[in-house]
Parts: sequence; structure tokens; C-alpha cells
Amino acid sequence: EKRLSTVASELSKTWNIVGRMQAQHHQLHTHEKILRYELQQKRKMLQELKQELEYCREKWESARQKNTNTEIEWKNLRREFAARKALSHDSFNN
Repeated sequence: EKRLSTVASELSKTWNIVGRMQAQHHQLHTHEKILRYELQQKRKMLQELKQELEYCREKWESARQKNTNTEIEWKNLRREFAARKALSHDSFNN
């Protein structure tokens, strides 16, 4: 009877350990799901940031091109006004 009591006690301890291990396994599995979800969200956010960066680069390049074109137009206008001024100055002197 004492042996049976010892076996029952050991069996009870074993089941307690198994129960704790199952709880830990469930907790780790839940934690893993949370980490996977967070990783998925971070990848999604990274993709969105990459797209936004590409959009900003395109806008920046467009703005630079417009600025360059405006500068060229401005230089052409200055040359044209200088030429008109010189032409009107020459015709005034003649």
C-alpha cells in the first residue's frame, strides 16, 4: 500500500509537471503568434515606407527638373531682354 501511495504521488507530480509544460507550451505558442503578427505588420509598414520614399524621390526629381527648366527659361529671358535693350539702345543712337 505504501508503494502504491508512492507511485500515486509520483504520478501526481508527473501530471503536475506535464500540466505546467503544456501551459508553457501554450504560452510560447501564443507568444510566437504575437511575434509573427508583429513581424508581419512591421514588414507591411516597411513596404509602405519604401513606396512613400519612392514617391518622394519621384516628386523631388520632378521638382528639380522644373527648377532646372525655370532657371533655363529665366536665363533665356534675361538674354532676350538684354538683346532687346541693346537693340533699342543701338536704334536710339542711330
